[in-house]
Amino acid sequence: MSRRVWAASIVSTVSLVYVFRLDRAAGLMVDDAWYILLAKALAGGDGYRLISSATVAIMPVVPPGFPALLAPVFVFGPAFPGNLLLLKAISVAAVAGVGAATYYYAYECRRVPDSIAAIVALATLLTPALVFLVTSTVMPEAVFTLAQLLTVVLLDRARDDAGGLRRSVAAGMMAAASVLIRSAGIAVLGAGILYLLHRRSWRGLAAFAGTAVLCVTPWYLYAGAHAPTAEQSASHGGTIAYAYSDLLTMRRAGDTTAGRAGLADLPARVSRNLVNVFGRDIGGVFVPGFYRGPLESGEETVGLGGAGASMGSAPATMAVSFALSTVVLIGLVVSGRSRFGAADALVAASVAMILLVPTRTFRYLVPLAPFLWLYLAVGLRSVSVWTPGAPSKVATATGIVLFTLVGMQLLEHAQYIAVKSNEPPAADWLADARAVDELVDWMEQNLPPGAPVAATNPGLIYLRTGRRTVALADIAGRREAWKAAGIRYVVALRPTPLPAQSFGFKTLYESRRRWILEI
Repeated sequence: MSRRVWAASIVSTVSLVYVFRLDRAAGLMVDDAWYILLAKALAGGDGYRLISSATVAIMPVVPPGFPALLAPVFVFGPAFPGNLLLLKAISVAAVAGVGAATYYYAYECRRVPDSIAAIVALATLLTPALVFLVTSTVMPEAVFTLAQLLTVVLLDRARDDAGGLRRSVAAGMMAAASVLIRSAGIAVLGAGILYLLHRRSWRGLAAFAGTAVLCVTPWYLYAGAHAPTAEQSASHGGTIAYAYSDLLTMRRAGDTTAGRAGLADLPARVSRNLVNVFGRDIGGVFVPGFYRGPLESGEETVGLGGAGASMGSAPATMAVSFALSTVVLIGLVVSGRSRFGAADALVAASVAMILLVPTRTFRYLVPLAPFLWLYLAVGLRSVSVWTPGAPSKVATATGIVLFTLVGMQLLEHAQYIAVKSNEPPAADWLADARAVDELVDWMEQNLPPGAPVAATNPGLIYLRTGRRTVALADIAGRREAWKAAGIRYVVALRPTPLPAQSFGFKTLYESRRRWILEI
């Protein structure tokens, strides 16, 4: 089969999966509701702030890159959720770039065989978590993945001649873009510096680091000058209100009632995250179907690991994940010994960063999928070489394993698409979206018009109803402050246990563990 036929087959297959998996769910991740709201604020000329706040419209801690990309959609189509498909189109375009860049990187930069590079690109694009984040949310992962992947490609192609220095400057701009899309992009910047130090490319290092710092400094200066006070952050609540430096020192990100973590807590956090990354998350990238059924396709993004989570905790699935992690680490070592690349530094820097976070780790790993799939392929080839057989058998064995994993992905997507349009929704995420729609409709029909609320998803409530909101956190401690701000209602849009009866409340609405209370 010719290369053109292969390319056409891959493009057609991936396009069909994404087109048929696109839906009208949005905002359920909480963070994506904030991204949409901030884009609306920018487009409306309200500035980069939480225009939804029932207390103070503070500036959020998330960087402005992704909301700025979404903002033009609100200029041409200001009505949400009517503009939802246009909002998702940005991630769809980005994921197309991820596929092309993954193939280019694997084939041109790492010199793997053409067929393996194509399979790696295909497997990356069909990774259920990535498909889910593009089609069922408005999250920045696809755009972020593309930005850091382009940074790696530019760094690997850069040299100390004039053309190479131009690539170093371009890489610095892409690293800055990564940081401005997600703060986790700091690992991209750090990895680029480490890589250029390793190469002793002093001119390239100066061009890369100087450009990146020049691009991100204005944002950090602005963010520092307009950062909310501790009182303002507490009045709104939620992770959106706290700087990442604050979130890292919390025992649970965004939960001030859980207390602060000290140095004595760090070893336990690192060991817990080590188990999550290698004993759960790696498996969640390659074989998520071992963790849950096809009707939950992609929901490992929100359900894998973490306190009280059952997904990925079975000993058998953890053993599979650890085994796959071993193969990936072999691939990383083999690639690094052959020719240490920017991706090797990026994966190492990213894992080191992930080990320190006080929240679920899987979402941090998803943007590394192109490199993880490549390391898996290299690791499989290396392991096969250690077994008796001709080189052709080695390539065949590697291809069989990769094609099997891709086949599992395609089967899962086909099963999900087959039930996606069922009424009532059979897919869990779409059933959750229906439940939220029902709650919001009840709220609009039964609560006083414009009454502000405390909610588990403040951004989505504002986008859907226009009501001012604060985050539903520390319900006992914030009750009097809420009343002083005119807030009489609390709303749980995700399954949440009711507060203790001693708290004193009136249940106005309750369905599938989602509720509205009057306080």
